Amino acid sequence: MTTLDRLKKHWQNILIGIFFVLMLVLPSFRMFVSSNFQRLLLQSRILQPEEVQASAALPRVPYQWSITDQAGKEVPMSQFEGKTIFLNFWASWCPPCVAELPDILSLMEKTDRSKVAFILLNMDRKPEALERFMKKKGYDFQYYRMHSPLPELLQSQSLPTTHIISPEGKLLTTKKGMAYYDTEHFKNYLENGGR
Repeated sequence: MTTLDRLKKHWQNILIGIFFVLMLVLPSFRMFVSSNFQRLLLQSRILQPEEVQASAALPRVPYQWSITDQAGKEVPMSQFEGKTIFLNFWASWCPPCVAELPDILSLMEKTDRSKVAFILLNMDRKPEALERFMKKKGYDFQYYRMHSPLPELLQSQSLPTTHIISPEGKLLTTKKGMAYYDTEHFKNYLENGGR
């Protein structure tokens, strides 16, 4: 091994060490690396949401609960009855949530909003952390927060979790973990009420 090769190897080891120290010490660096890696994974389109055809056998989701909008105004879920609901639970500190968010927002822009309601329920405990995240990313989409207890059928300990609810109030599918939603096929699935 030449002196130049040893020097390259030495610097390579130093850079790897710096990378791991940053991963351990700086949570924001860890979040950046993790969410970008997961974003690449999503772009491979390996993680697709399951599509279930609407039928009478599917469980019915009650509409007797409410959320609040960004201004703190209560919004009853019954307001969305008759539309397909894309209900996504996310948080700004959750790398898979951050990874799938751009594709969800892209899908939202392309979808007929008279047929589909996108309810992005934020689970951050600290509103100021969410505000910093939104500003840093340049996001201005409508998100919601919980106001009343969630129906048991929709409860999950996983983030992100996405529920698709038919216009008739049937729970079509639940996806725990991230998925790639921004496809023409899935857009049509939503606009056609799970048919």
